[in-house]
Amino acid sequence: LGVLDVIGRDRRIAWQSLGDLSTEDAMVDFIELIDDRCNLFRPYAQAHKADMENRKRLLEEEAAKKRAEEEEERKKRLAEEKMICGRGEEETTTIGFAAHKQSIMEALNRQTYAQFRAYVEQHFPRDAHQQEILMSQLQEQHYQQYMEQLAARLNRTEQD
Repeated sequence: LGVLDVIGRDRRIAWQSLGDLSTEDAMVDFIELIDDRCNLFRPYAQAHKADMENRKRLLEEEAAKKRAEEEEERKKRLAEEKMICGRGEEETTTIGFAAHKQSIMEALNRQTYAQFRAYVEQHFPRDAHQQEILMSQLQEQHYQQYMEQLAARLNRTEQD
């Protein structure tokens, strides 16, 4: 090494003086050296440790509080659902069935509207009232046929 590499040489000598010292032992020695040379280091380290423990405790308390609130909210929702279900389970089943039937009918009607409209206009060209009656009959009949086919298909799959 050159004449101007005084810092590098000193650094290399310092590393060599550590020898086979483990990383953890080197850290402990360093902390002891700082504690020995700087009398304000120990109070600072203790305050820092206390602050970190306090922050950890606060985070844990917040997490526990949040979990408790979520659990309370979940129980409240379950109680409301039970109250609603208990109030009129048959009523909600009937409403649910009617809504399900309505959604199926709407889907079927979207698929067949043009065909049914052409058929109705062909049979009652000038009578809008009769057209509406026949249209609703055709749609209801189509729904019934669809449900029968669906039930038959389900029975076949259950038997297989």
